[in-house]
Amino acid sequence: MDDLITEVLINGVAIPIGVAVLFTTFFSWCLGPVPGGRIASAAIGVAFLAGYAALFTWPDFPPVSSGQKLVFIVLAGVVIGAVIDLMKSPPLFKYLAIILWPAIIIGWLGWRQISNLTFETSVTLGLLFVAAVYILDRLASCGSRPSHASVVLMTAAIGASFIAFIGASGSLSQSYALLAASAGGFLLCNWPKPRFSFGTAALMAGGGAFLALATSIVLFSEVHLISFALLLLVFLAPVVAQKLPWHHSPALGPVMVGIVGAIPVVVGTAIAIVIAGDSFELPF
Repeated sequence: MDDLITEVLINGVAIPIGVAVLFTTFFSWCLGPVPGGRIASAAIGVAFLAGYAALFTWPDFPPVSSGQKLVFIVLAGVVIGAVIDLMKSPPLFKYLAIILWPAIIIGWLGWRQISNLTFETSVTLGLLFVAAVYILDRLASCGSRPSHASVVLMTAAIGASFIAFIGASGSLSQSYALLAASAGGFLLCNWPKPRFSFGTAALMAGGGAFLALATSIVLFSEVHLISFALLLLVFLAPVVAQKLPWHHSPALGPVMVGIVGAIPVVVGTAIAIVIAGDSFELPF
């Protein structure tokens, strides 16, 4: 058990944090402050891929399982998002990504459900798509406050990791922990003073990872969806935090967002524990 915990902490937390910091610095130093700053947020996706390879090994191609497809979704998000950021494309490209990227992710992961549509499945996939567009739109709306987007993604991923763990979905829980660590590593380079934008690469790779894992939870796991759905409130944290003191502060503003975002995480985790009842046991 101690060896397993150590492996998870190193491969699932330390490596993605370190890689995120390293690549954020690499992009900004080697490519210069302007182009490097535009694609620095691609480090979130790179860090996730590095952590995933260390924790689970790199999957074969073509991918078969949802976990294997997750890697190539993030990889495509990094490459396509970085190209869009480097081209300094018009905002239309980002808006198209917000709408099309969730459809591609849900369509690829849920193609079996789509090929055998029922009314219940149609409603599930429809709600999942609406929630996915909402999540990416909320992350994109933090463009002028890049630290806020990183905090929101990290907080939501931490909550999803807890809830997935309580729902006895270990690999999904570890994958969400990887995403939280990756977003946290980028945040370390962007706080207390914001230096790099939360670009399309972060939106498609980091946000895409969250959506792909959420799709797997909804379609393939026994995770309690009521508690998981509460995490949607995390993405409203920047709006709510505007009512709090110090929300304009570059250093304390992200802290306020994190505090507000932690509330639905705690509530959702508590509900998941209550629903799990005696079937849930702490690992220590």
